[in-house]
Amino acid sequence: LVAAVYYFWHAFVLKQDYPYNTYLTLPSARFGDYFDMVLMCGNLNPYRDLARSCYPPFAKLVFYLFHPFTPGFGLLLFLLPPFCFLFWAARRLLARVAVGQQVLTILFILFLGYPFLFALDRGNLELQILISLGVFFLFYNSQEAWRRDLASLGLAAGMALKLYPGLLLLLLLKDRRFSDCLKVLLIFELLTAASACAFVGGAPAALSDFREMLSVIDALVKSDLQYGHGNAGIFYGVAIVLAKLGWETGLEWFSRYYWLIGLLLLAGYSALIVRSRLSYWASTMCLVILMCLIPALSN
Repeated sequence: LVAAVYYFWHAFVLKQDYPYNTYLTLPSARFGDYFDMVLMCGNLNPYRDLARSCYPPFAKLVFYLFHPFTPGFGLLLFLLPPFCFLFWAARRLLARVAVGQQVLTILFILFLGYPFLFALDRGNLELQILISLGVFFLFYNSQEAWRRDLASLGLAAGMALKLYPGLLLLLLLKDRRFSDCLKVLLIFELLTAASACAFVGGAPAALSDFREMLSVIDALVKSDLQYGHGNAGIFYGVAIVLAKLGWETGLEWFSRYYWLIGLLLLAGYSALIVRSRLSYWASTMCLVILMCLIPALSN
């Protein structure tokens, strides 16, 4: 709320331009992630025509589904489900709370939550991952088998859209739900393989191009600190400090071996979560923190 007031003052009272008039992205690039991806996926050859996109095949196919629509109508169809899901989930979780408090909570989540506002401003796929992971968390502890299967489907879909939700498999391992873990991995593989089959050259070409694109993105992260670092992760924070200090040798070493540092941090925290007696919410919180801090590219 303080940030909103601050930027409102700079934008409408002091009449200042970007970046003083918003804490989001460049206004002229609003919804850029959505429009760029729909354009990129329109000919079903998304890994070859344009660079700097490492979304998995299932994510590319989702964006392709919006290509036949006009830009405005397609964007509306893209943004509407997350809003509807948030309203439904909030009403479900706050069923015993007064209606007025429900409305205030929903409005707070939608319009004062920076992660949601930032994803909305970019038109990012995180909005759809919100739905898939929301389904996972809502039905994770259900007593009914079909609801737990729905939770597995939600996690698998989130992993197929972007890979990082795979960290939540640790919750299943911690609770010794090995069969559910296998279900998630199987559904994830099916979604990825089936989506890859839809692209030019079929699954072998699409998956090969996807692996190649991951290496391209890795090189971009190491060479250009200005690209893709919208979050204050460990890599970005340390790299900026080293760059400001002018320690080029340290920056080069850190960039080269960050994959190992991140892997060790991930392994250590994973072992702690699986072997500890942390509660469900505490384990989930730790995993979400890992998702935010460890990736070198913005998530």
